[in-house]
Amino acid sequence: MMWLLLLCCGLTSAEITLSLDFHSEAEVCTANLCTLVKEFGAMKEKLTAMETKLQESRNQIRELKSTEFGAMKEKLAAVETKQKEKIGAMKEKLTAVETKQQDSESRLRESENQIRELKSTEIGAMKEKLTAMETKQKESRNQIRELKSTEIGAMKEKLAAVETKQQESENQIHELNSTEIGAMKEKLAAVETKQQESENQIHELKSKEFGAMKEKLTAVETKLQESESRLRESEKLCLELNSTAQTKVIFSAVIGGNGQHIGPFDTDTVLIYKTAITNIGNAYNTATGVFTAPVSGVYYFTLFYNAGGEHGTFLILYKNNHVIVTTAGLETNNDPNDNGGNAVFLQLQLGDQVFVKLLQDTHVYGNDYITTFSGFLVTQM
Repeated sequence: MMWLLLLCCGLTSAEITLSLDFHSEAEVCTANLCTLVKEFGAMKEKLTAMETKLQESRNQIRELKSTEFGAMKEKLAAVETKQKEKIGAMKEKLTAVETKQQDSESRLRESENQIRELKSTEIGAMKEKLTAMETKQKESRNQIRELKSTEIGAMKEKLAAVETKQQESENQIHELNSTEIGAMKEKLAAVETKQQESENQIHELKSKEFGAMKEKLTAVETKLQESESRLRESEKLCLELNSTAQTKVIFSAVIGGNGQHIGPFDTDTVLIYKTAITNIGNAYNTATGVFTAPVSGVYYFTLFYNAGGEHGTFLILYKNNHVIVTTAGLETNNDPNDNGGNAVFLQLQLGDQVFVKLLQDTHVYGNDYITTFSGFLVTQM
């Protein structure tokens, strides 16, 4: 029994000593583990920052596609179809950039997975090793050192590589903005210049065509005016023909005067036959003594007179200002009563005037029965 008691005491003492050693070593290993966790946290922050930069790069590429490339593709597609191929090449480059970014993201995800695995495996193993501090303390320390020197170093190298690729992507985007887009803008400006030149040529062509059209229009207007003139003449002829079928012109007038002589006068004087016996068509004017032809045609005129012998008599029938026929009687003391007259067929145009003049220093007898002036329309022309 005694030896059993001593054995129990010895085991208890050893357990207490082992427990004390275990707590001291656990404190040391726990400090190393915190350092490792801090480094992992810093690395995770860097990875998060890298993911943010990659997301910003992707957003810039999407904005570049949706704004400047979209607008430029629409302009270039409306101007030249050849620009589609270059835009397609740019799309391929952008796709390659996106592929590279996706690779970077995949690598970053792998790094995160490795870190998670490290957290889930390496740290777990460390905990297991810590529970067996008596035999594996040195191995744990060596594993921690190796983890710092190898695994974390490799991750840093991968991060540096990712940063390098990210910088290359940004440089490619910058070059794409500064070179290819600039070249496309220059080509677009050249195309717009050609378009402006084409518009100017079209404007000049329109000006020339409009000038020719104006000349043709002027010629057409001239022909139209000539046609209108001919039409008016035709209408006039039609009116004359219509009036020929409808118009009747007959007149006969006496000079009047209550039995007194008219004349002699110092100048040739138009005789006014004041009393119209007949005036069908009202072509004769009793106030002026002038007959005006209402239609074109052939007319028949007569004039008769009576006069004493103390003065001569000389009557002239005029068409407008042209002498047509005359009738006359000489001064005589042997014949106190002289009669005379004349007649003529006369072709007149519309508006022609016919009248009788008394030559100067001659006279006629004035009453309502003897001295007359008559005419009528024979036929229209």
